Amino acid sequence: MLSVLFKAAMAVSVAAAVCAPVQAQAQARDKVKVAITTFGWSYVPVLTAARLGFYEQEGLDVEIINTGGGAKAAAALAGGSVDIFGTDSSFVLKARAKGAEVKMFGASMTEYATNLVISKAWAEKKGVTDRSSYEQKLAALNGVTIGVLSRGSGHEQLVRFLAREGKINADREMNITAVGTSDAALAAFIQGRIDAFVHSAPIGERAVKDHGGVMLLNMSKGEATPLKGFLYIGYVARDPWLAANPDIAIRFLRAQQRALEVLHDPERTKQARDALHAGYFPKLDPALWAYVWEQNITAFPKTVEMTAAQWEQAVGVVNAFQPDPVPPAAVAASWTNELAGKAVESSRKR
Repeated sequence: MLSVLFKAAMAVSVAAAVCAPVQAQAQARDKVKVAITTFGWSYVPVLTAARLGFYEQEGLDVEIINTGGGAKAAAALAGGSVDIFGTDSSFVLKARAKGAEVKMFGASMTEYATNLVISKAWAEKKGVTDRSSYEQKLAALNGVTIGVLSRGSGHEQLVRFLAREGKINADREMNITAVGTSDAALAAFIQGRIDAFVHSAPIGERAVKDHGGVMLLNMSKGEATPLKGFLYIGYVARDPWLAANPDIAIRFLRAQQRALEVLHDPERTKQARDALHAGYFPKLDPALWAYVWEQNITAFPKTVEMTAAQWEQAVGVVNAFQPDPVPPAAVAASWTNELAGKAVESSRKR
């Protein structure tokens, strides 16, 4: 639970952030360091806010740091060299269970957007298409050689979850292999060394558009029924930082809220799409990027706010794959909706 001191600091700073956004912009911009693990699809809201100038409009000087991996980003957060880490809910739950004082304070992606692609040959062998039923798609995973970035990763957890859904013994009836990087996954797929792989956009879409792959499960559209609406990615900070900087956290979330509104607007979403292509994905074929955008934009929520139901779902998935369940106290301490609620409320008043 939040301490009395934390609540007092929160109340004072929240009032300042909500009531005086214009004053905040007039002052010198507050520096915020945000860790991401890749310039990829998982961070579209963060990058949209940067490209469309929302951070500056909120009086923030946001430095986006690509650590190249979750372990490095987690270490940077723990050491205080970054203020915010965009990461998954399972990271927070596991870290909190081990005593780490970290908390998710806003949502960024609410679908388990790690899509599953199979080869044309495997699809024909199993008699499935992208229009097959969920049960038929799960059955097609029996005997598959499937690539994940690393063993023990969220990718492997997803594969094992789907195997269990299909009543498949992942250790005996599947071959889960670590491929290391997204480029390595695509190369192994093209060369036929793996029949399938799981990965976030745009790797799967490249396999479909350019190499005859079949999108077996588009997780961005909630096609794995038990994971629909899953709180996948959110914004995490250390408790001491949130206690000292709730006004900055609110302004950061307000920028994210504005980005989400743009992403879901039929016309303005094209502005964001083109801005991100120019800024972060210039080498990607524009037609492919447009396809990726269309296929995956539903992975992002319409609000940075979170719900207790989302956390119950996240806890259920995490507890299914570890011997010791996350204690209820750790779950309760893993998130707060107070800052997100204030950000959304103040955004509507502007």
